[in-house]
Amino acid sequence: MTYEFYKVLHIVSLICMTGCLGINFFSGTPRKWARIGSMIASFLLMVAGMGLLAKTKLGWPTWVIAKMAIWILVAISAPIMAKRINDKKEFAFSGVLVLLSIAIILAVIKP
Repeated sequence: MTYEFYKVLHIVSLICMTGCLGINFFSGTPRKWARIGSMIASFLLMVAGMGLLAKTKLGWPTWVIAKMAIWILVAISAPIMAKRINDKKEFAFSGVLVLLSIAIILAVIKP
């Protein structure tokens, strides 16, 4: 598959994962389809990221390792926080958005 395919898949998966996590955090009743959607989008995000890494043949620079750490943190903690936190969900979701923004900045700047 081409570099462009992986890049589009990576961006679309990020948007879908963020949207599904938002639904998980702010819907009044549990939405099973949103939890499943966020898991699938998270998996596709990782697959597309690994595809991009393979296509560019960069190896494992520090910014990629930092993005992987952020991905693992968000993929594991966000669904747990959405289910267990009853009040202050806005602050928890804001933290998730900050982490995702840092990952985007790392991808653009590549320090």
